[in-house]
Amino acid sequence: MIANGAKSVRAIASHAVLSDPATERIDKSALTEIIFTDSIPLRKESKKIKQIPTACVFAEGYQTCNQSRVYQQPVFAEVIFHS
Repeated sequence: MIANGAKSVRAIASHAVLSDPATERIDKSALTEIIFTDSIPLRKESKKIKQIPTACVFAEGYQTCNQSRVYQQPVFAEVIFHS
């Protein structure tokens, strides 16, 4: 893509499941950066790898479920909030 005129190449994935030598391959690649959530801790650092936090996403989801009438029904409430 860079060879064809792209100014940058970025990738996004939900989980950083990186086995060796993935980090070295990312560092040597044409990628400008790759973005993962912090759902899995990184074992090796890379200047091209960026992690974004999931805490706010989960907190918002929990709050939404907690406020939803559907999830206040006894069946859902038991499964979601007491498991």
